[in-house]
Amino acid sequence: MKFTVDKKTIVPALIEMSRSLPMNANPDILSGIKITASPEGLHLVVSNHDFILEKCIPVYPDGKLKIIHSGSVVIPGKYFLELIKKLPEEITIGRLHTHEKLSIQSEEISIALSLFKHEEYPVMPVLNISKKITSTCRITHRHG
Repeated sequence: MKFTVDKKTIVPALIEMSRSLPMNANPDILSGIKITASPEGLHLVVSNHDFILEKCIPVYPDGKLKIIHSGSVVIPGKYFLELIKKLPEEITIGRLHTHEKLSIQSEEISIALSLFKHEEYPVMPVLNISKKITSTCRITHRHG
Protein backbone atom coordinates (compact mmCIF):
# COMPACT_ATOMS: atom_id res chain seq x y z
CA MET A 1 0.00 0.00 0.00
CA LYS A 2 1.28 3.43 -0.90
CA PHE A 3 -0.37 6.80 -1.47
CA THR A 4 0.32 10.53 -1.48
CA VAL A 5 -2.17 12.84 0.18
CA ASP A 6 -2.51 16.52 0.98
CA LYS A 7 -2.59 17.11 4.74
CA LYS A 8 -5.77 19.24 4.45
CA THR A 9 -7.52 16.27 2.81
CA ILE A 10 -6.71 13.57 5.38
CA VAL A 11 -6.58 15.42 8.73
CA PRO A 12 -10.32 16.24 8.98
CA ALA A 13 -11.19 12.59 8.25
CA LEU A 14 -8.67 11.35 10.83
CA ILE A 15 -10.03 13.76 13.45
CA GLU A 16 -13.57 12.53 12.81
CA MET A 17 -12.52 8.89 13.01
CA SER A 18 -10.29 9.29 16.08
CA ARG A 19 -13.24 10.67 18.07
CA SER A 20 -14.80 7.20 17.83
CA LEU A 21 -11.74 5.31 19.06
CA PRO A 22 -12.22 3.68 22.48
CA MET A 23 -10.07 5.04 25.33
CA ASN A 24 -9.02 1.65 26.73
CA ALA A 25 -9.41 -0.76 23.84
CA ASN A 26 -9.42 -4.47 24.50
CA PRO A 27 -7.98 -5.97 22.33
CA ASP A 28 -5.41 -3.26 21.49
CA ILE A 29 -6.12 -3.45 17.74
CA LEU A 30 -9.44 -1.66 18.38
CA SER A 31 -7.44 1.49 19.17
CA GLY A 32 -6.37 1.50 15.53
CA ILE A 33 -7.74 2.92 12.32
CA LYS A 34 -7.81 0.57 9.36
CA ILE A 35 -6.73 2.32 6.16
CA THR A 36 -7.43 0.66 2.83
CA ALA A 37 -6.07 2.25 -0.35
CA SER A 38 -7.79 1.30 -3.60
CA PRO A 39 -8.06 2.89 -7.05
CA GLU A 40 -11.30 4.57 -5.87
CA GLY A 41 -9.66 6.22 -2.84
CA LEU A 42 -8.99 5.71 0.87
CA HIS A 43 -11.35 3.90 3.20
CA LEU A 44 -10.85 4.61 6.92
CA VAL A 45 -12.51 2.23 9.38
CA VAL A 46 -12.89 2.44 13.16
CA SER A 47 -14.51 -0.35 15.15
CA ASN A 48 -15.27 -1.36 18.70
CA HIS A 49 -17.56 -3.96 20.17
CA ASP A 50 -20.67 -1.85 19.49
CA PHE A 51 -20.26 -0.25 16.06
CA ILE A 52 -18.21 0.06 12.88
CA LEU A 53 -17.65 3.50 11.32
CA GLU A 54 -16.33 3.98 7.78
CA LYS A 55 -15.19 7.16 6.04
CA CYS A 56 -14.23 7.34 2.37
CA ILE A 57 -11.86 9.85 0.78
CA PRO A 58 -12.37 9.56 -2.99
CA VAL A 59 -9.69 10.16 -5.61
CA TYR A 60 -10.50 13.39 -7.47
CA PRO A 61 -8.73 14.88 -10.49
CA ASP A 62 -7.36 17.71 -8.29
CA GLY A 63 -4.45 15.44 -7.27
CA LYS A 64 -4.84 15.88 -3.51
CA LEU A 65 -4.95 12.08 -3.15
CA LYS A 66 -2.92 9.77 -5.39
CA ILE A 67 -3.07 6.00 -4.88
CA ILE A 68 0.24 4.44 -5.95
CA HIS A 69 -0.34 0.86 -4.68
CA SER A 70 -3.49 -0.69 -3.19
CA GLY A 71 -3.48 -2.41 0.21
CA SER A 72 -4.55 -2.26 3.86
CA VAL A 73 -2.92 -1.41 7.18
CA VAL A 74 -4.12 -0.85 10.75
CA ILE A 75 -2.32 2.01 12.45
CA PRO A 76 -2.44 3.29 16.06
CA GLY A 77 -5.19 5.86 15.53
CA LYS A 78 -4.56 8.77 17.88
CA TYR A 79 -0.77 8.56 17.54
CA PHE A 80 -1.01 8.56 13.72
CA LEU A 81 -3.31 11.60 13.79
CA GLU A 82 -0.92 13.59 15.99
CA LEU A 83 2.02 12.75 13.69
CA ILE A 84 0.15 13.75 10.53
CA LYS A 85 -1.04 17.05 12.07
CA LYS A 86 2.59 18.07 12.69
CA LEU A 87 3.88 17.31 9.18
CA PRO A 88 4.17 19.71 6.20
CA GLU A 89 1.49 19.70 3.50
CA GLU A 90 2.12 16.81 1.08
CA ILE A 91 2.57 13.42 2.75
CA THR A 92 3.57 10.07 1.25
CA ILE A 93 2.45 7.03 3.23
CA GLY A 94 3.44 3.47 2.38
CA ARG A 95 3.83 0.06 3.96
CA LEU A 96 7.39 -1.21 4.36
CA HIS A 97 7.36 -4.79 3.07
CA THR A 98 10.34 -5.96 5.11
CA HIS A 99 8.69 -5.14 8.46
CA GLU A 100 5.26 -4.53 9.92
CA LYS A 101 5.88 -0.79 9.67
CA LEU A 102 4.40 2.19 7.87
CA SER A 103 6.65 4.73 6.20
CA ILE A 104 5.49 8.35 6.50
CA GLN A 105 7.41 10.99 4.52
CA SER A 106 6.94 14.71 4.11
CA GLU A 107 9.67 16.93 2.71
CA GLU A 108 12.84 16.01 4.65
CA ILE A 109 10.96 14.22 7.46
CA SER A 110 10.80 10.41 7.43
CA ILE A 111 9.05 8.31 10.09
CA ALA A 112 8.51 4.55 10.49
CA LEU A 113 5.43 3.65 12.54
CA SER A 114 4.69 0.14 13.85
CA LEU A 115 1.46 -1.44 12.61
CA PHE A 116 -1.14 -3.82 13.96
CA LYS A 117 -1.80 -6.98 11.94
CA HIS A 118 -4.63 -5.93 9.63
CA GLU A 119 -5.83 -9.54 9.33
CA GLU A 120 -6.90 -9.40 12.99
CA TYR A 121 -9.11 -6.32 12.56
CA PRO A 122 -12.89 -6.92 12.75
CA VAL A 123 -14.50 -7.54 9.36
CA MET A 124 -17.16 -5.08 8.26
CA PRO A 125 -20.53 -6.69 7.63
CA VAL A 126 -21.83 -6.50 4.08
CA LEU A 127 -25.23 -4.87 4.02
CA ASN A 128 -27.61 -5.36 1.12
CA ILE A 129 -29.19 -1.94 0.83
CA SER A 130 -30.30 -2.35 -2.77
CA LYS A 131 -33.78 -3.47 -1.71
CA LYS A 132 -36.27 -0.65 -1.65
CA ILE A 133 -39.23 -0.22 0.64
CA THR A 134 -42.18 1.54 -0.91
CA SER A 135 -45.21 2.83 0.84
CA THR A 136 -48.37 4.46 -0.38
CA CYS A 137 -50.41 6.88 1.61
CA ARG A 138 -53.66 8.65 1.10
CA ILE A 139 -54.19 12.23 2.18
CA THR A 140 -57.42 12.38 4.12
CA HIS A 141 -57.44 16.03 5.11
CA ARG A 142 -55.66 19.00 3.61
CA HIS A 143 -55.04 22.22 5.56
CA GLY A 144 -55.15 25.42 3.66
